[in-house]
Amino acid sequence: MTAEVPRRLLKAKEVANLFRETVNSFYRKRDERRSLGFPEPVPGTRLWDPAAVAAWQNRQAGLAGAEARAAQDAAAERSNRLAAKARRIAGDIAVAGAP
Repeated sequence: MTAEVPRRLLKAKEVANLFRETVNSFYRKRDERRSLGFPEPVPGTRLWDPAAVAAWQNRQAGLAGAEARAAQDAAAERSNRLAAKARRIAGDIAVAGAP
């Protein structure tokens, strides 16, 4: 049986490095980033989950939600097909009911 290796958490300096800024700059900008949904440190620590930080950066860059966009595109396509079918049916009914 193999034990799962715990995910490595990031120190403030490591998170700051992701933003290419100093730790002081990271802490100065922290409240602004929080207002934009930046993740809090893992409870009981001063460490950040790297996946949460990366997900936040992706959302800020407009890269997150590729699956969501694909689902929205599929739903829009389905909606368009259903609307076209409804128009065809409505046209058939109108033709059938014409004098």
